[in-house]
Amino acid sequence: MASHHHSLLSLAASATTFSIILLCCFTLIEALNGGFCVDLIHRDSPDSPFYNASETHSQRVAKALRRSINRVNHFKPSSSVSPNLAQTDIISNSGEYLMKYSVGTPPVAILGVADTGSDLIWLQCKPCTECYNQAAPFFDPKMSTTYKSVSCTSSQCESLRKTSCSNDGTKTKKSSKLKIGSDAVVSGPGTVSTPLVPKSPDTFYFLTLEAMSVGSKRLELSGSSGSGDLEGNIIIDSGTTVTTLPPEFYPTFESAVAEEIDLERGHDPSQFLSLCYKRTSDSIEIPITAHFTGADAKLNPGTTFIQINKELSCLAFRANESTIYGNLAQSNLLVGYDLVKKTVSFKPTDCTKL
Repeated sequence: MASHHHSLLSLAASATTFSIILLCCFTLIEALNGGFCVDLIHRDSPDSPFYNASETHSQRVAKALRRSINRVNHFKPSSSVSPNLAQTDIISNSGEYLMKYSVGTPPVAILGVADTGSDLIWLQCKPCTECYNQAAPFFDPKMSTTYKSVSCTSSQCESLRKTSCSNDGTKTKKSSKLKIGSDAVVSGPGTVSTPLVPKSPDTFYFLTLEAMSVGSKRLELSGSSGSGDLEGNIIIDSGTTVTTLPPEFYPTFESAVAEEIDLERGHDPSQFLSLCYKRTSDSIEIPITAHFTGADAKLNPGTTFIQINKELSCLAFRANESTIYGNLAQSNLLVGYDLVKKTVSFKPTDCTKL
């Protein structure tokens, strides 16, 4: 992973302790005095400039799922790209959490996506009315990667590098927190840590997921092609909503979840999520644990299912070759990235109280 000025970052939406280069207007005293803290705003919360009061909950969820589909596609390798020059299209607003920062002298306020699945800080080059569907390339000599913006939907269409404590983004009315620096250490009762796995491309944060538990039933993952090698088999990403699991493992996981639920099955109109139930007055809460190497991370039962509309709730997991630990699975966890110790830590936290 690329080195940065700060080695600790913690997110309170799914909180994170790691390193980030931010072009922010904080004073030197603030930067040296335990780091700094920034509000994380879910892009669909009332505090977001993208919030549309006329949209229904169902419309917001549908759009979040479409962004998640685009996001998962972003992680798929392109067979048509030269190995010496990787290129990917960046779709504005695909991430879920926004943060305010400033660039320049005098400082200009900007709203960017806090994203652990991107390697660059990038800014729009022109007003969005001018850059819509025009290439706006940015080149990172270290990564040998060309990024280009292909769509803008508002004047706030920039993306930012690295993140994580988040509330449930489909329901929350409050902002979460991103801490950077020495004050971002995730520790104390309930904290578990797992190694960061060095792997290509080093844009992403790779972890090793050994198993998933549904209730008391532990389901072991197998390595690629039955090799038993699981190391670095999942990316942790604050910009993807749902969690994706290997296609050969997902049916076993979904079946185990279905065995715990005695409700009438439903159908996701977007066909993105496969395990859905017609809603009752009660929420669907199944205890699920992600077993990373050395760290058992218990998921928030309230976000394992996502409410699609008034009549339907669906499991916030799906099968995909690109395996990603999404932000719903990280909700109400303080997630810390420590790039010195090369670890990611999880601590159960009420992120609204940070």
